Amino acid sequence: MAKIGGLTAKQQRFVVAMVSGACTTQEAATVAGLTRRTGERYNANPSVRAAIQAALDETLNEAMRKVVHGMGQAVDTLETLHQDKGVPPAVRVSAARAILAVGPTLRESTELADRVSALEECTGAKQTLMKKLGVSYE
Repeated sequence: MAKIGGLTAKQQRFVVAMVSGACTTQEAATVAGLTRRTGERYNANPSVRAAIQAALDETLNEAMRKVVHGMGQAVDTLETLHQDKGVPPAVRVSAARAILAVGPTLRESTELADRVSALEECTGAKQTLMKKLGVSYE
């Protein structure tokens, strides 16, 4: 989990509870040994919310790294099943469908990520320029 700087020990416990599977503020407060009201107060605190988001982002990034790591082996498995004449035809067809479905989806995701990055870069450059010119962009 990301370092949770600037938070009290109780706030840190609340953040850990929120990221570790508590579905509601009430549940996280209970897990962290806090009252419901304290949990609500912490959940409204921008520093705590930022720590929760940072921890969730890190958790998602770890999961994505694991998925990417396993993708090559998964495709190899599908290829093996698809090409093995001793495997029942239904399994071979299923493997072929899975291989065909992944390609376009992966391509679309990559292209979308590239487009979002380009937009973010343009937006940042525009905001920087407008600040230099003293123009409000809000």
